[in-house]
Parts: sequence; C-alpha cells; structure tokens
Amino acid sequence: MNPTGFFYILISTFALLGCGGGGGNPSPLTPPILGDSIDKYVGTWAVCIPDSNMPPAASKVFLTFTKVSATSAVYVTTIETHNNSGCIGPAPSFVDETGVYSLNGTKDNGMRIVDRVDIRVTGPTPSSSKDISFVDANLLTFGDESQGPDGYPNALGTVSLAKQ
Repeated sequence: MNPTGFFYILISTFALLGCGGGGGNPSPLTPPILGDSIDKYVGTWAVCIPDSNMPPAASKVFLTFTKVSATSAVYVTTIETHNNSGCIGPAPSFVDETGVYSLNGTKDNGMRIVDRVDIRVTGPTPSSSKDISFVDANLLTFGDESQGPDGYPNALGTVSLAKQ
C-alpha cells in the first residue's frame, strides 16, 4: 500500500464501489481554535458510499477517535453493509481497523493549512503511514494519494466524512 493518504485510500476503496460519491472539497475556512489540537477530531465521523456493483447496496464507514493526549487519539474504523443506497436502518457491521492517530504539526498545501498526521495501524494488520487531514465545520477530509517531499500527501481527497 502507498504509505501516504492512508485514510483516503481506505475511504477510496469503498468509493470505488460507487461512482465517485462524496461530499466534495471542504471550503477554505479556518478550523475553529480548540483547547488541544486533537480535540477537533474527537468523536465519530461517517460517510455512506453506494456500491455500484450491487445496487442499491451501500457501505457506511464510521471512524471514531478517542483522545489520549493533546496531539493523539486512538481510532476505530467500523463498516456497516446496507442493502439500500442511503445507508438507512440497522445493518450488519464489523470493525475494519484500529490504530493511533498522531498530529505532527501542520503544512500549507497551497490551498489551506492542514494537519500532518502519523498513523500507526494496530490491527488487524500493523503498519504505519503519513497523511494530512482538515476539519472544516462538521466535515473531515484526508489527503489524496499524492506525496510531497516531506512524505505527506500534497492535496486533500474528494471524499469527506460528516461529524455524527
């Protein structure tokens, strides 16, 4: 796996099942200033991605962050498989991945200031990667598959998760 744009790749995997679904790019607003830099990530985020191979099926991806320090959180990615395109109602779910999400400063990607993130996957298959992310109001967007000289993606992806 390309070590950059980790969450973009995770979300894009499900987006490929659909036809580019997503919330588009976030606006260039500055995120709110909170107590600790990790605070804006804490909580659950989700996106519903239609499965064009099995209409009207869709997958709803949940990403839950729990703060462990001023700059890091543990995360759990859970996926629900729905038999409707709107991800409505109860559905079977499974934990896809767990790990540690650590902020490592910021970078200007030419459009806005984004967080640089070091990701350590703890399960089911341990690995590590670098990513960027941006929170704009109630939308969370991760980096795409590009890679800058610093080892982090250059641009944000096109799929955003909504705060639940």
